Amino acid sequence: MAIFRNKSFLLALMIFILFSCQHKKEAVKVEQKDYPKIKAVMDSHVDKLMAIDGVVGVAIGALEDSSFCIKVMVKENNPKLQKKIPRQIESCPIVIEETGVIRAFPNKK
Repeated sequence: MAIFRNKSFLLALMIFILFSCQHKKEAVKVEQKDYPKIKAVMDSHVDKLMAIDGVVGVAIGALEDSSFCIKVMVKENNPKLQKKIPRQIESCPIVIEETGVIRAFPNKK
């Protein structure tokens, strides 16, 4: 969980997910005015989501309709885990994505 406290790593992860969670080849066009709300919701619930056994990350993503979502990354997606993760928080949709274990690269200075 400590890797998600590093703001630059979290920002890079959010940008990666924002552009990788689309299924169409065209660019995702999200309303930037909605970003502060989804970020505030994610920030206020990230600790609770990360405390769920099997959750390995939380980030902001984009849906196919170009709206923001909260992406909950899990080691292994299964029905038992899906029951523990809400479908939405404060009217913000949640998308579950199986990513496996996430590890930070060694810090090379």
